[in-house]
Amino acid sequence: LVVGTFFVSPQIVDLLGGGNYPEAAVILNLLMLAVGVIFFGSLFSFGLIALEGQKKLLRISAWGAIFNLAANFILIPKFSYWAAAATTVLTELLVTILMLAAIKKISQFRPSFSVLNRVLLALLPMAAFLFYFQQSNFVFLISGGGLIYLAALYLTGAISLGEIKELIKK
Repeated sequence: LVVGTFFVSPQIVDLLGGGNYPEAAVILNLLMLAVGVIFFGSLFSFGLIALEGQKKLLRISAWGAIFNLAANFILIPKFSYWAAAATTVLTELLVTILMLAAIKKISQFRPSFSVLNRVLLALLPMAAFLFYFQQSNFVFLISGGGLIYLAALYLTGAISLGEIKELIKK
């Protein structure tokens, strides 16, 4: 989702804004970084809850809110929506790092990157396709990129044939 959006953000913004906001594609790309970080943040927040670390999670969230408010208050008047987008990414990154640190402190959790490495490797052929055909039709890019990514996930062993069948059923 994050990597794919980087290649099709101009088309998304054009579709939603009618060609009136081309600079918004860069902001969308920046905000998509936050989406990637939020994926891990959600995982770590559930981990903290499972480890009965709700109080730590509350404190981390409070620090994230304080940082976000302060950064937005200081930076938005000078840098406008760029600051708002960057502050969002930095806030999510801060909160996610603090949650991971809290989990490591109260458990023996050490992240394994074996599946993540295969997922990242599967992004390469999709990114190459999207880059090469970036001037093509939006539907072609989304469907082609999605199919290539799914095939690459299977070929790298990040996802099994049974999991692909489950995805297709849904």
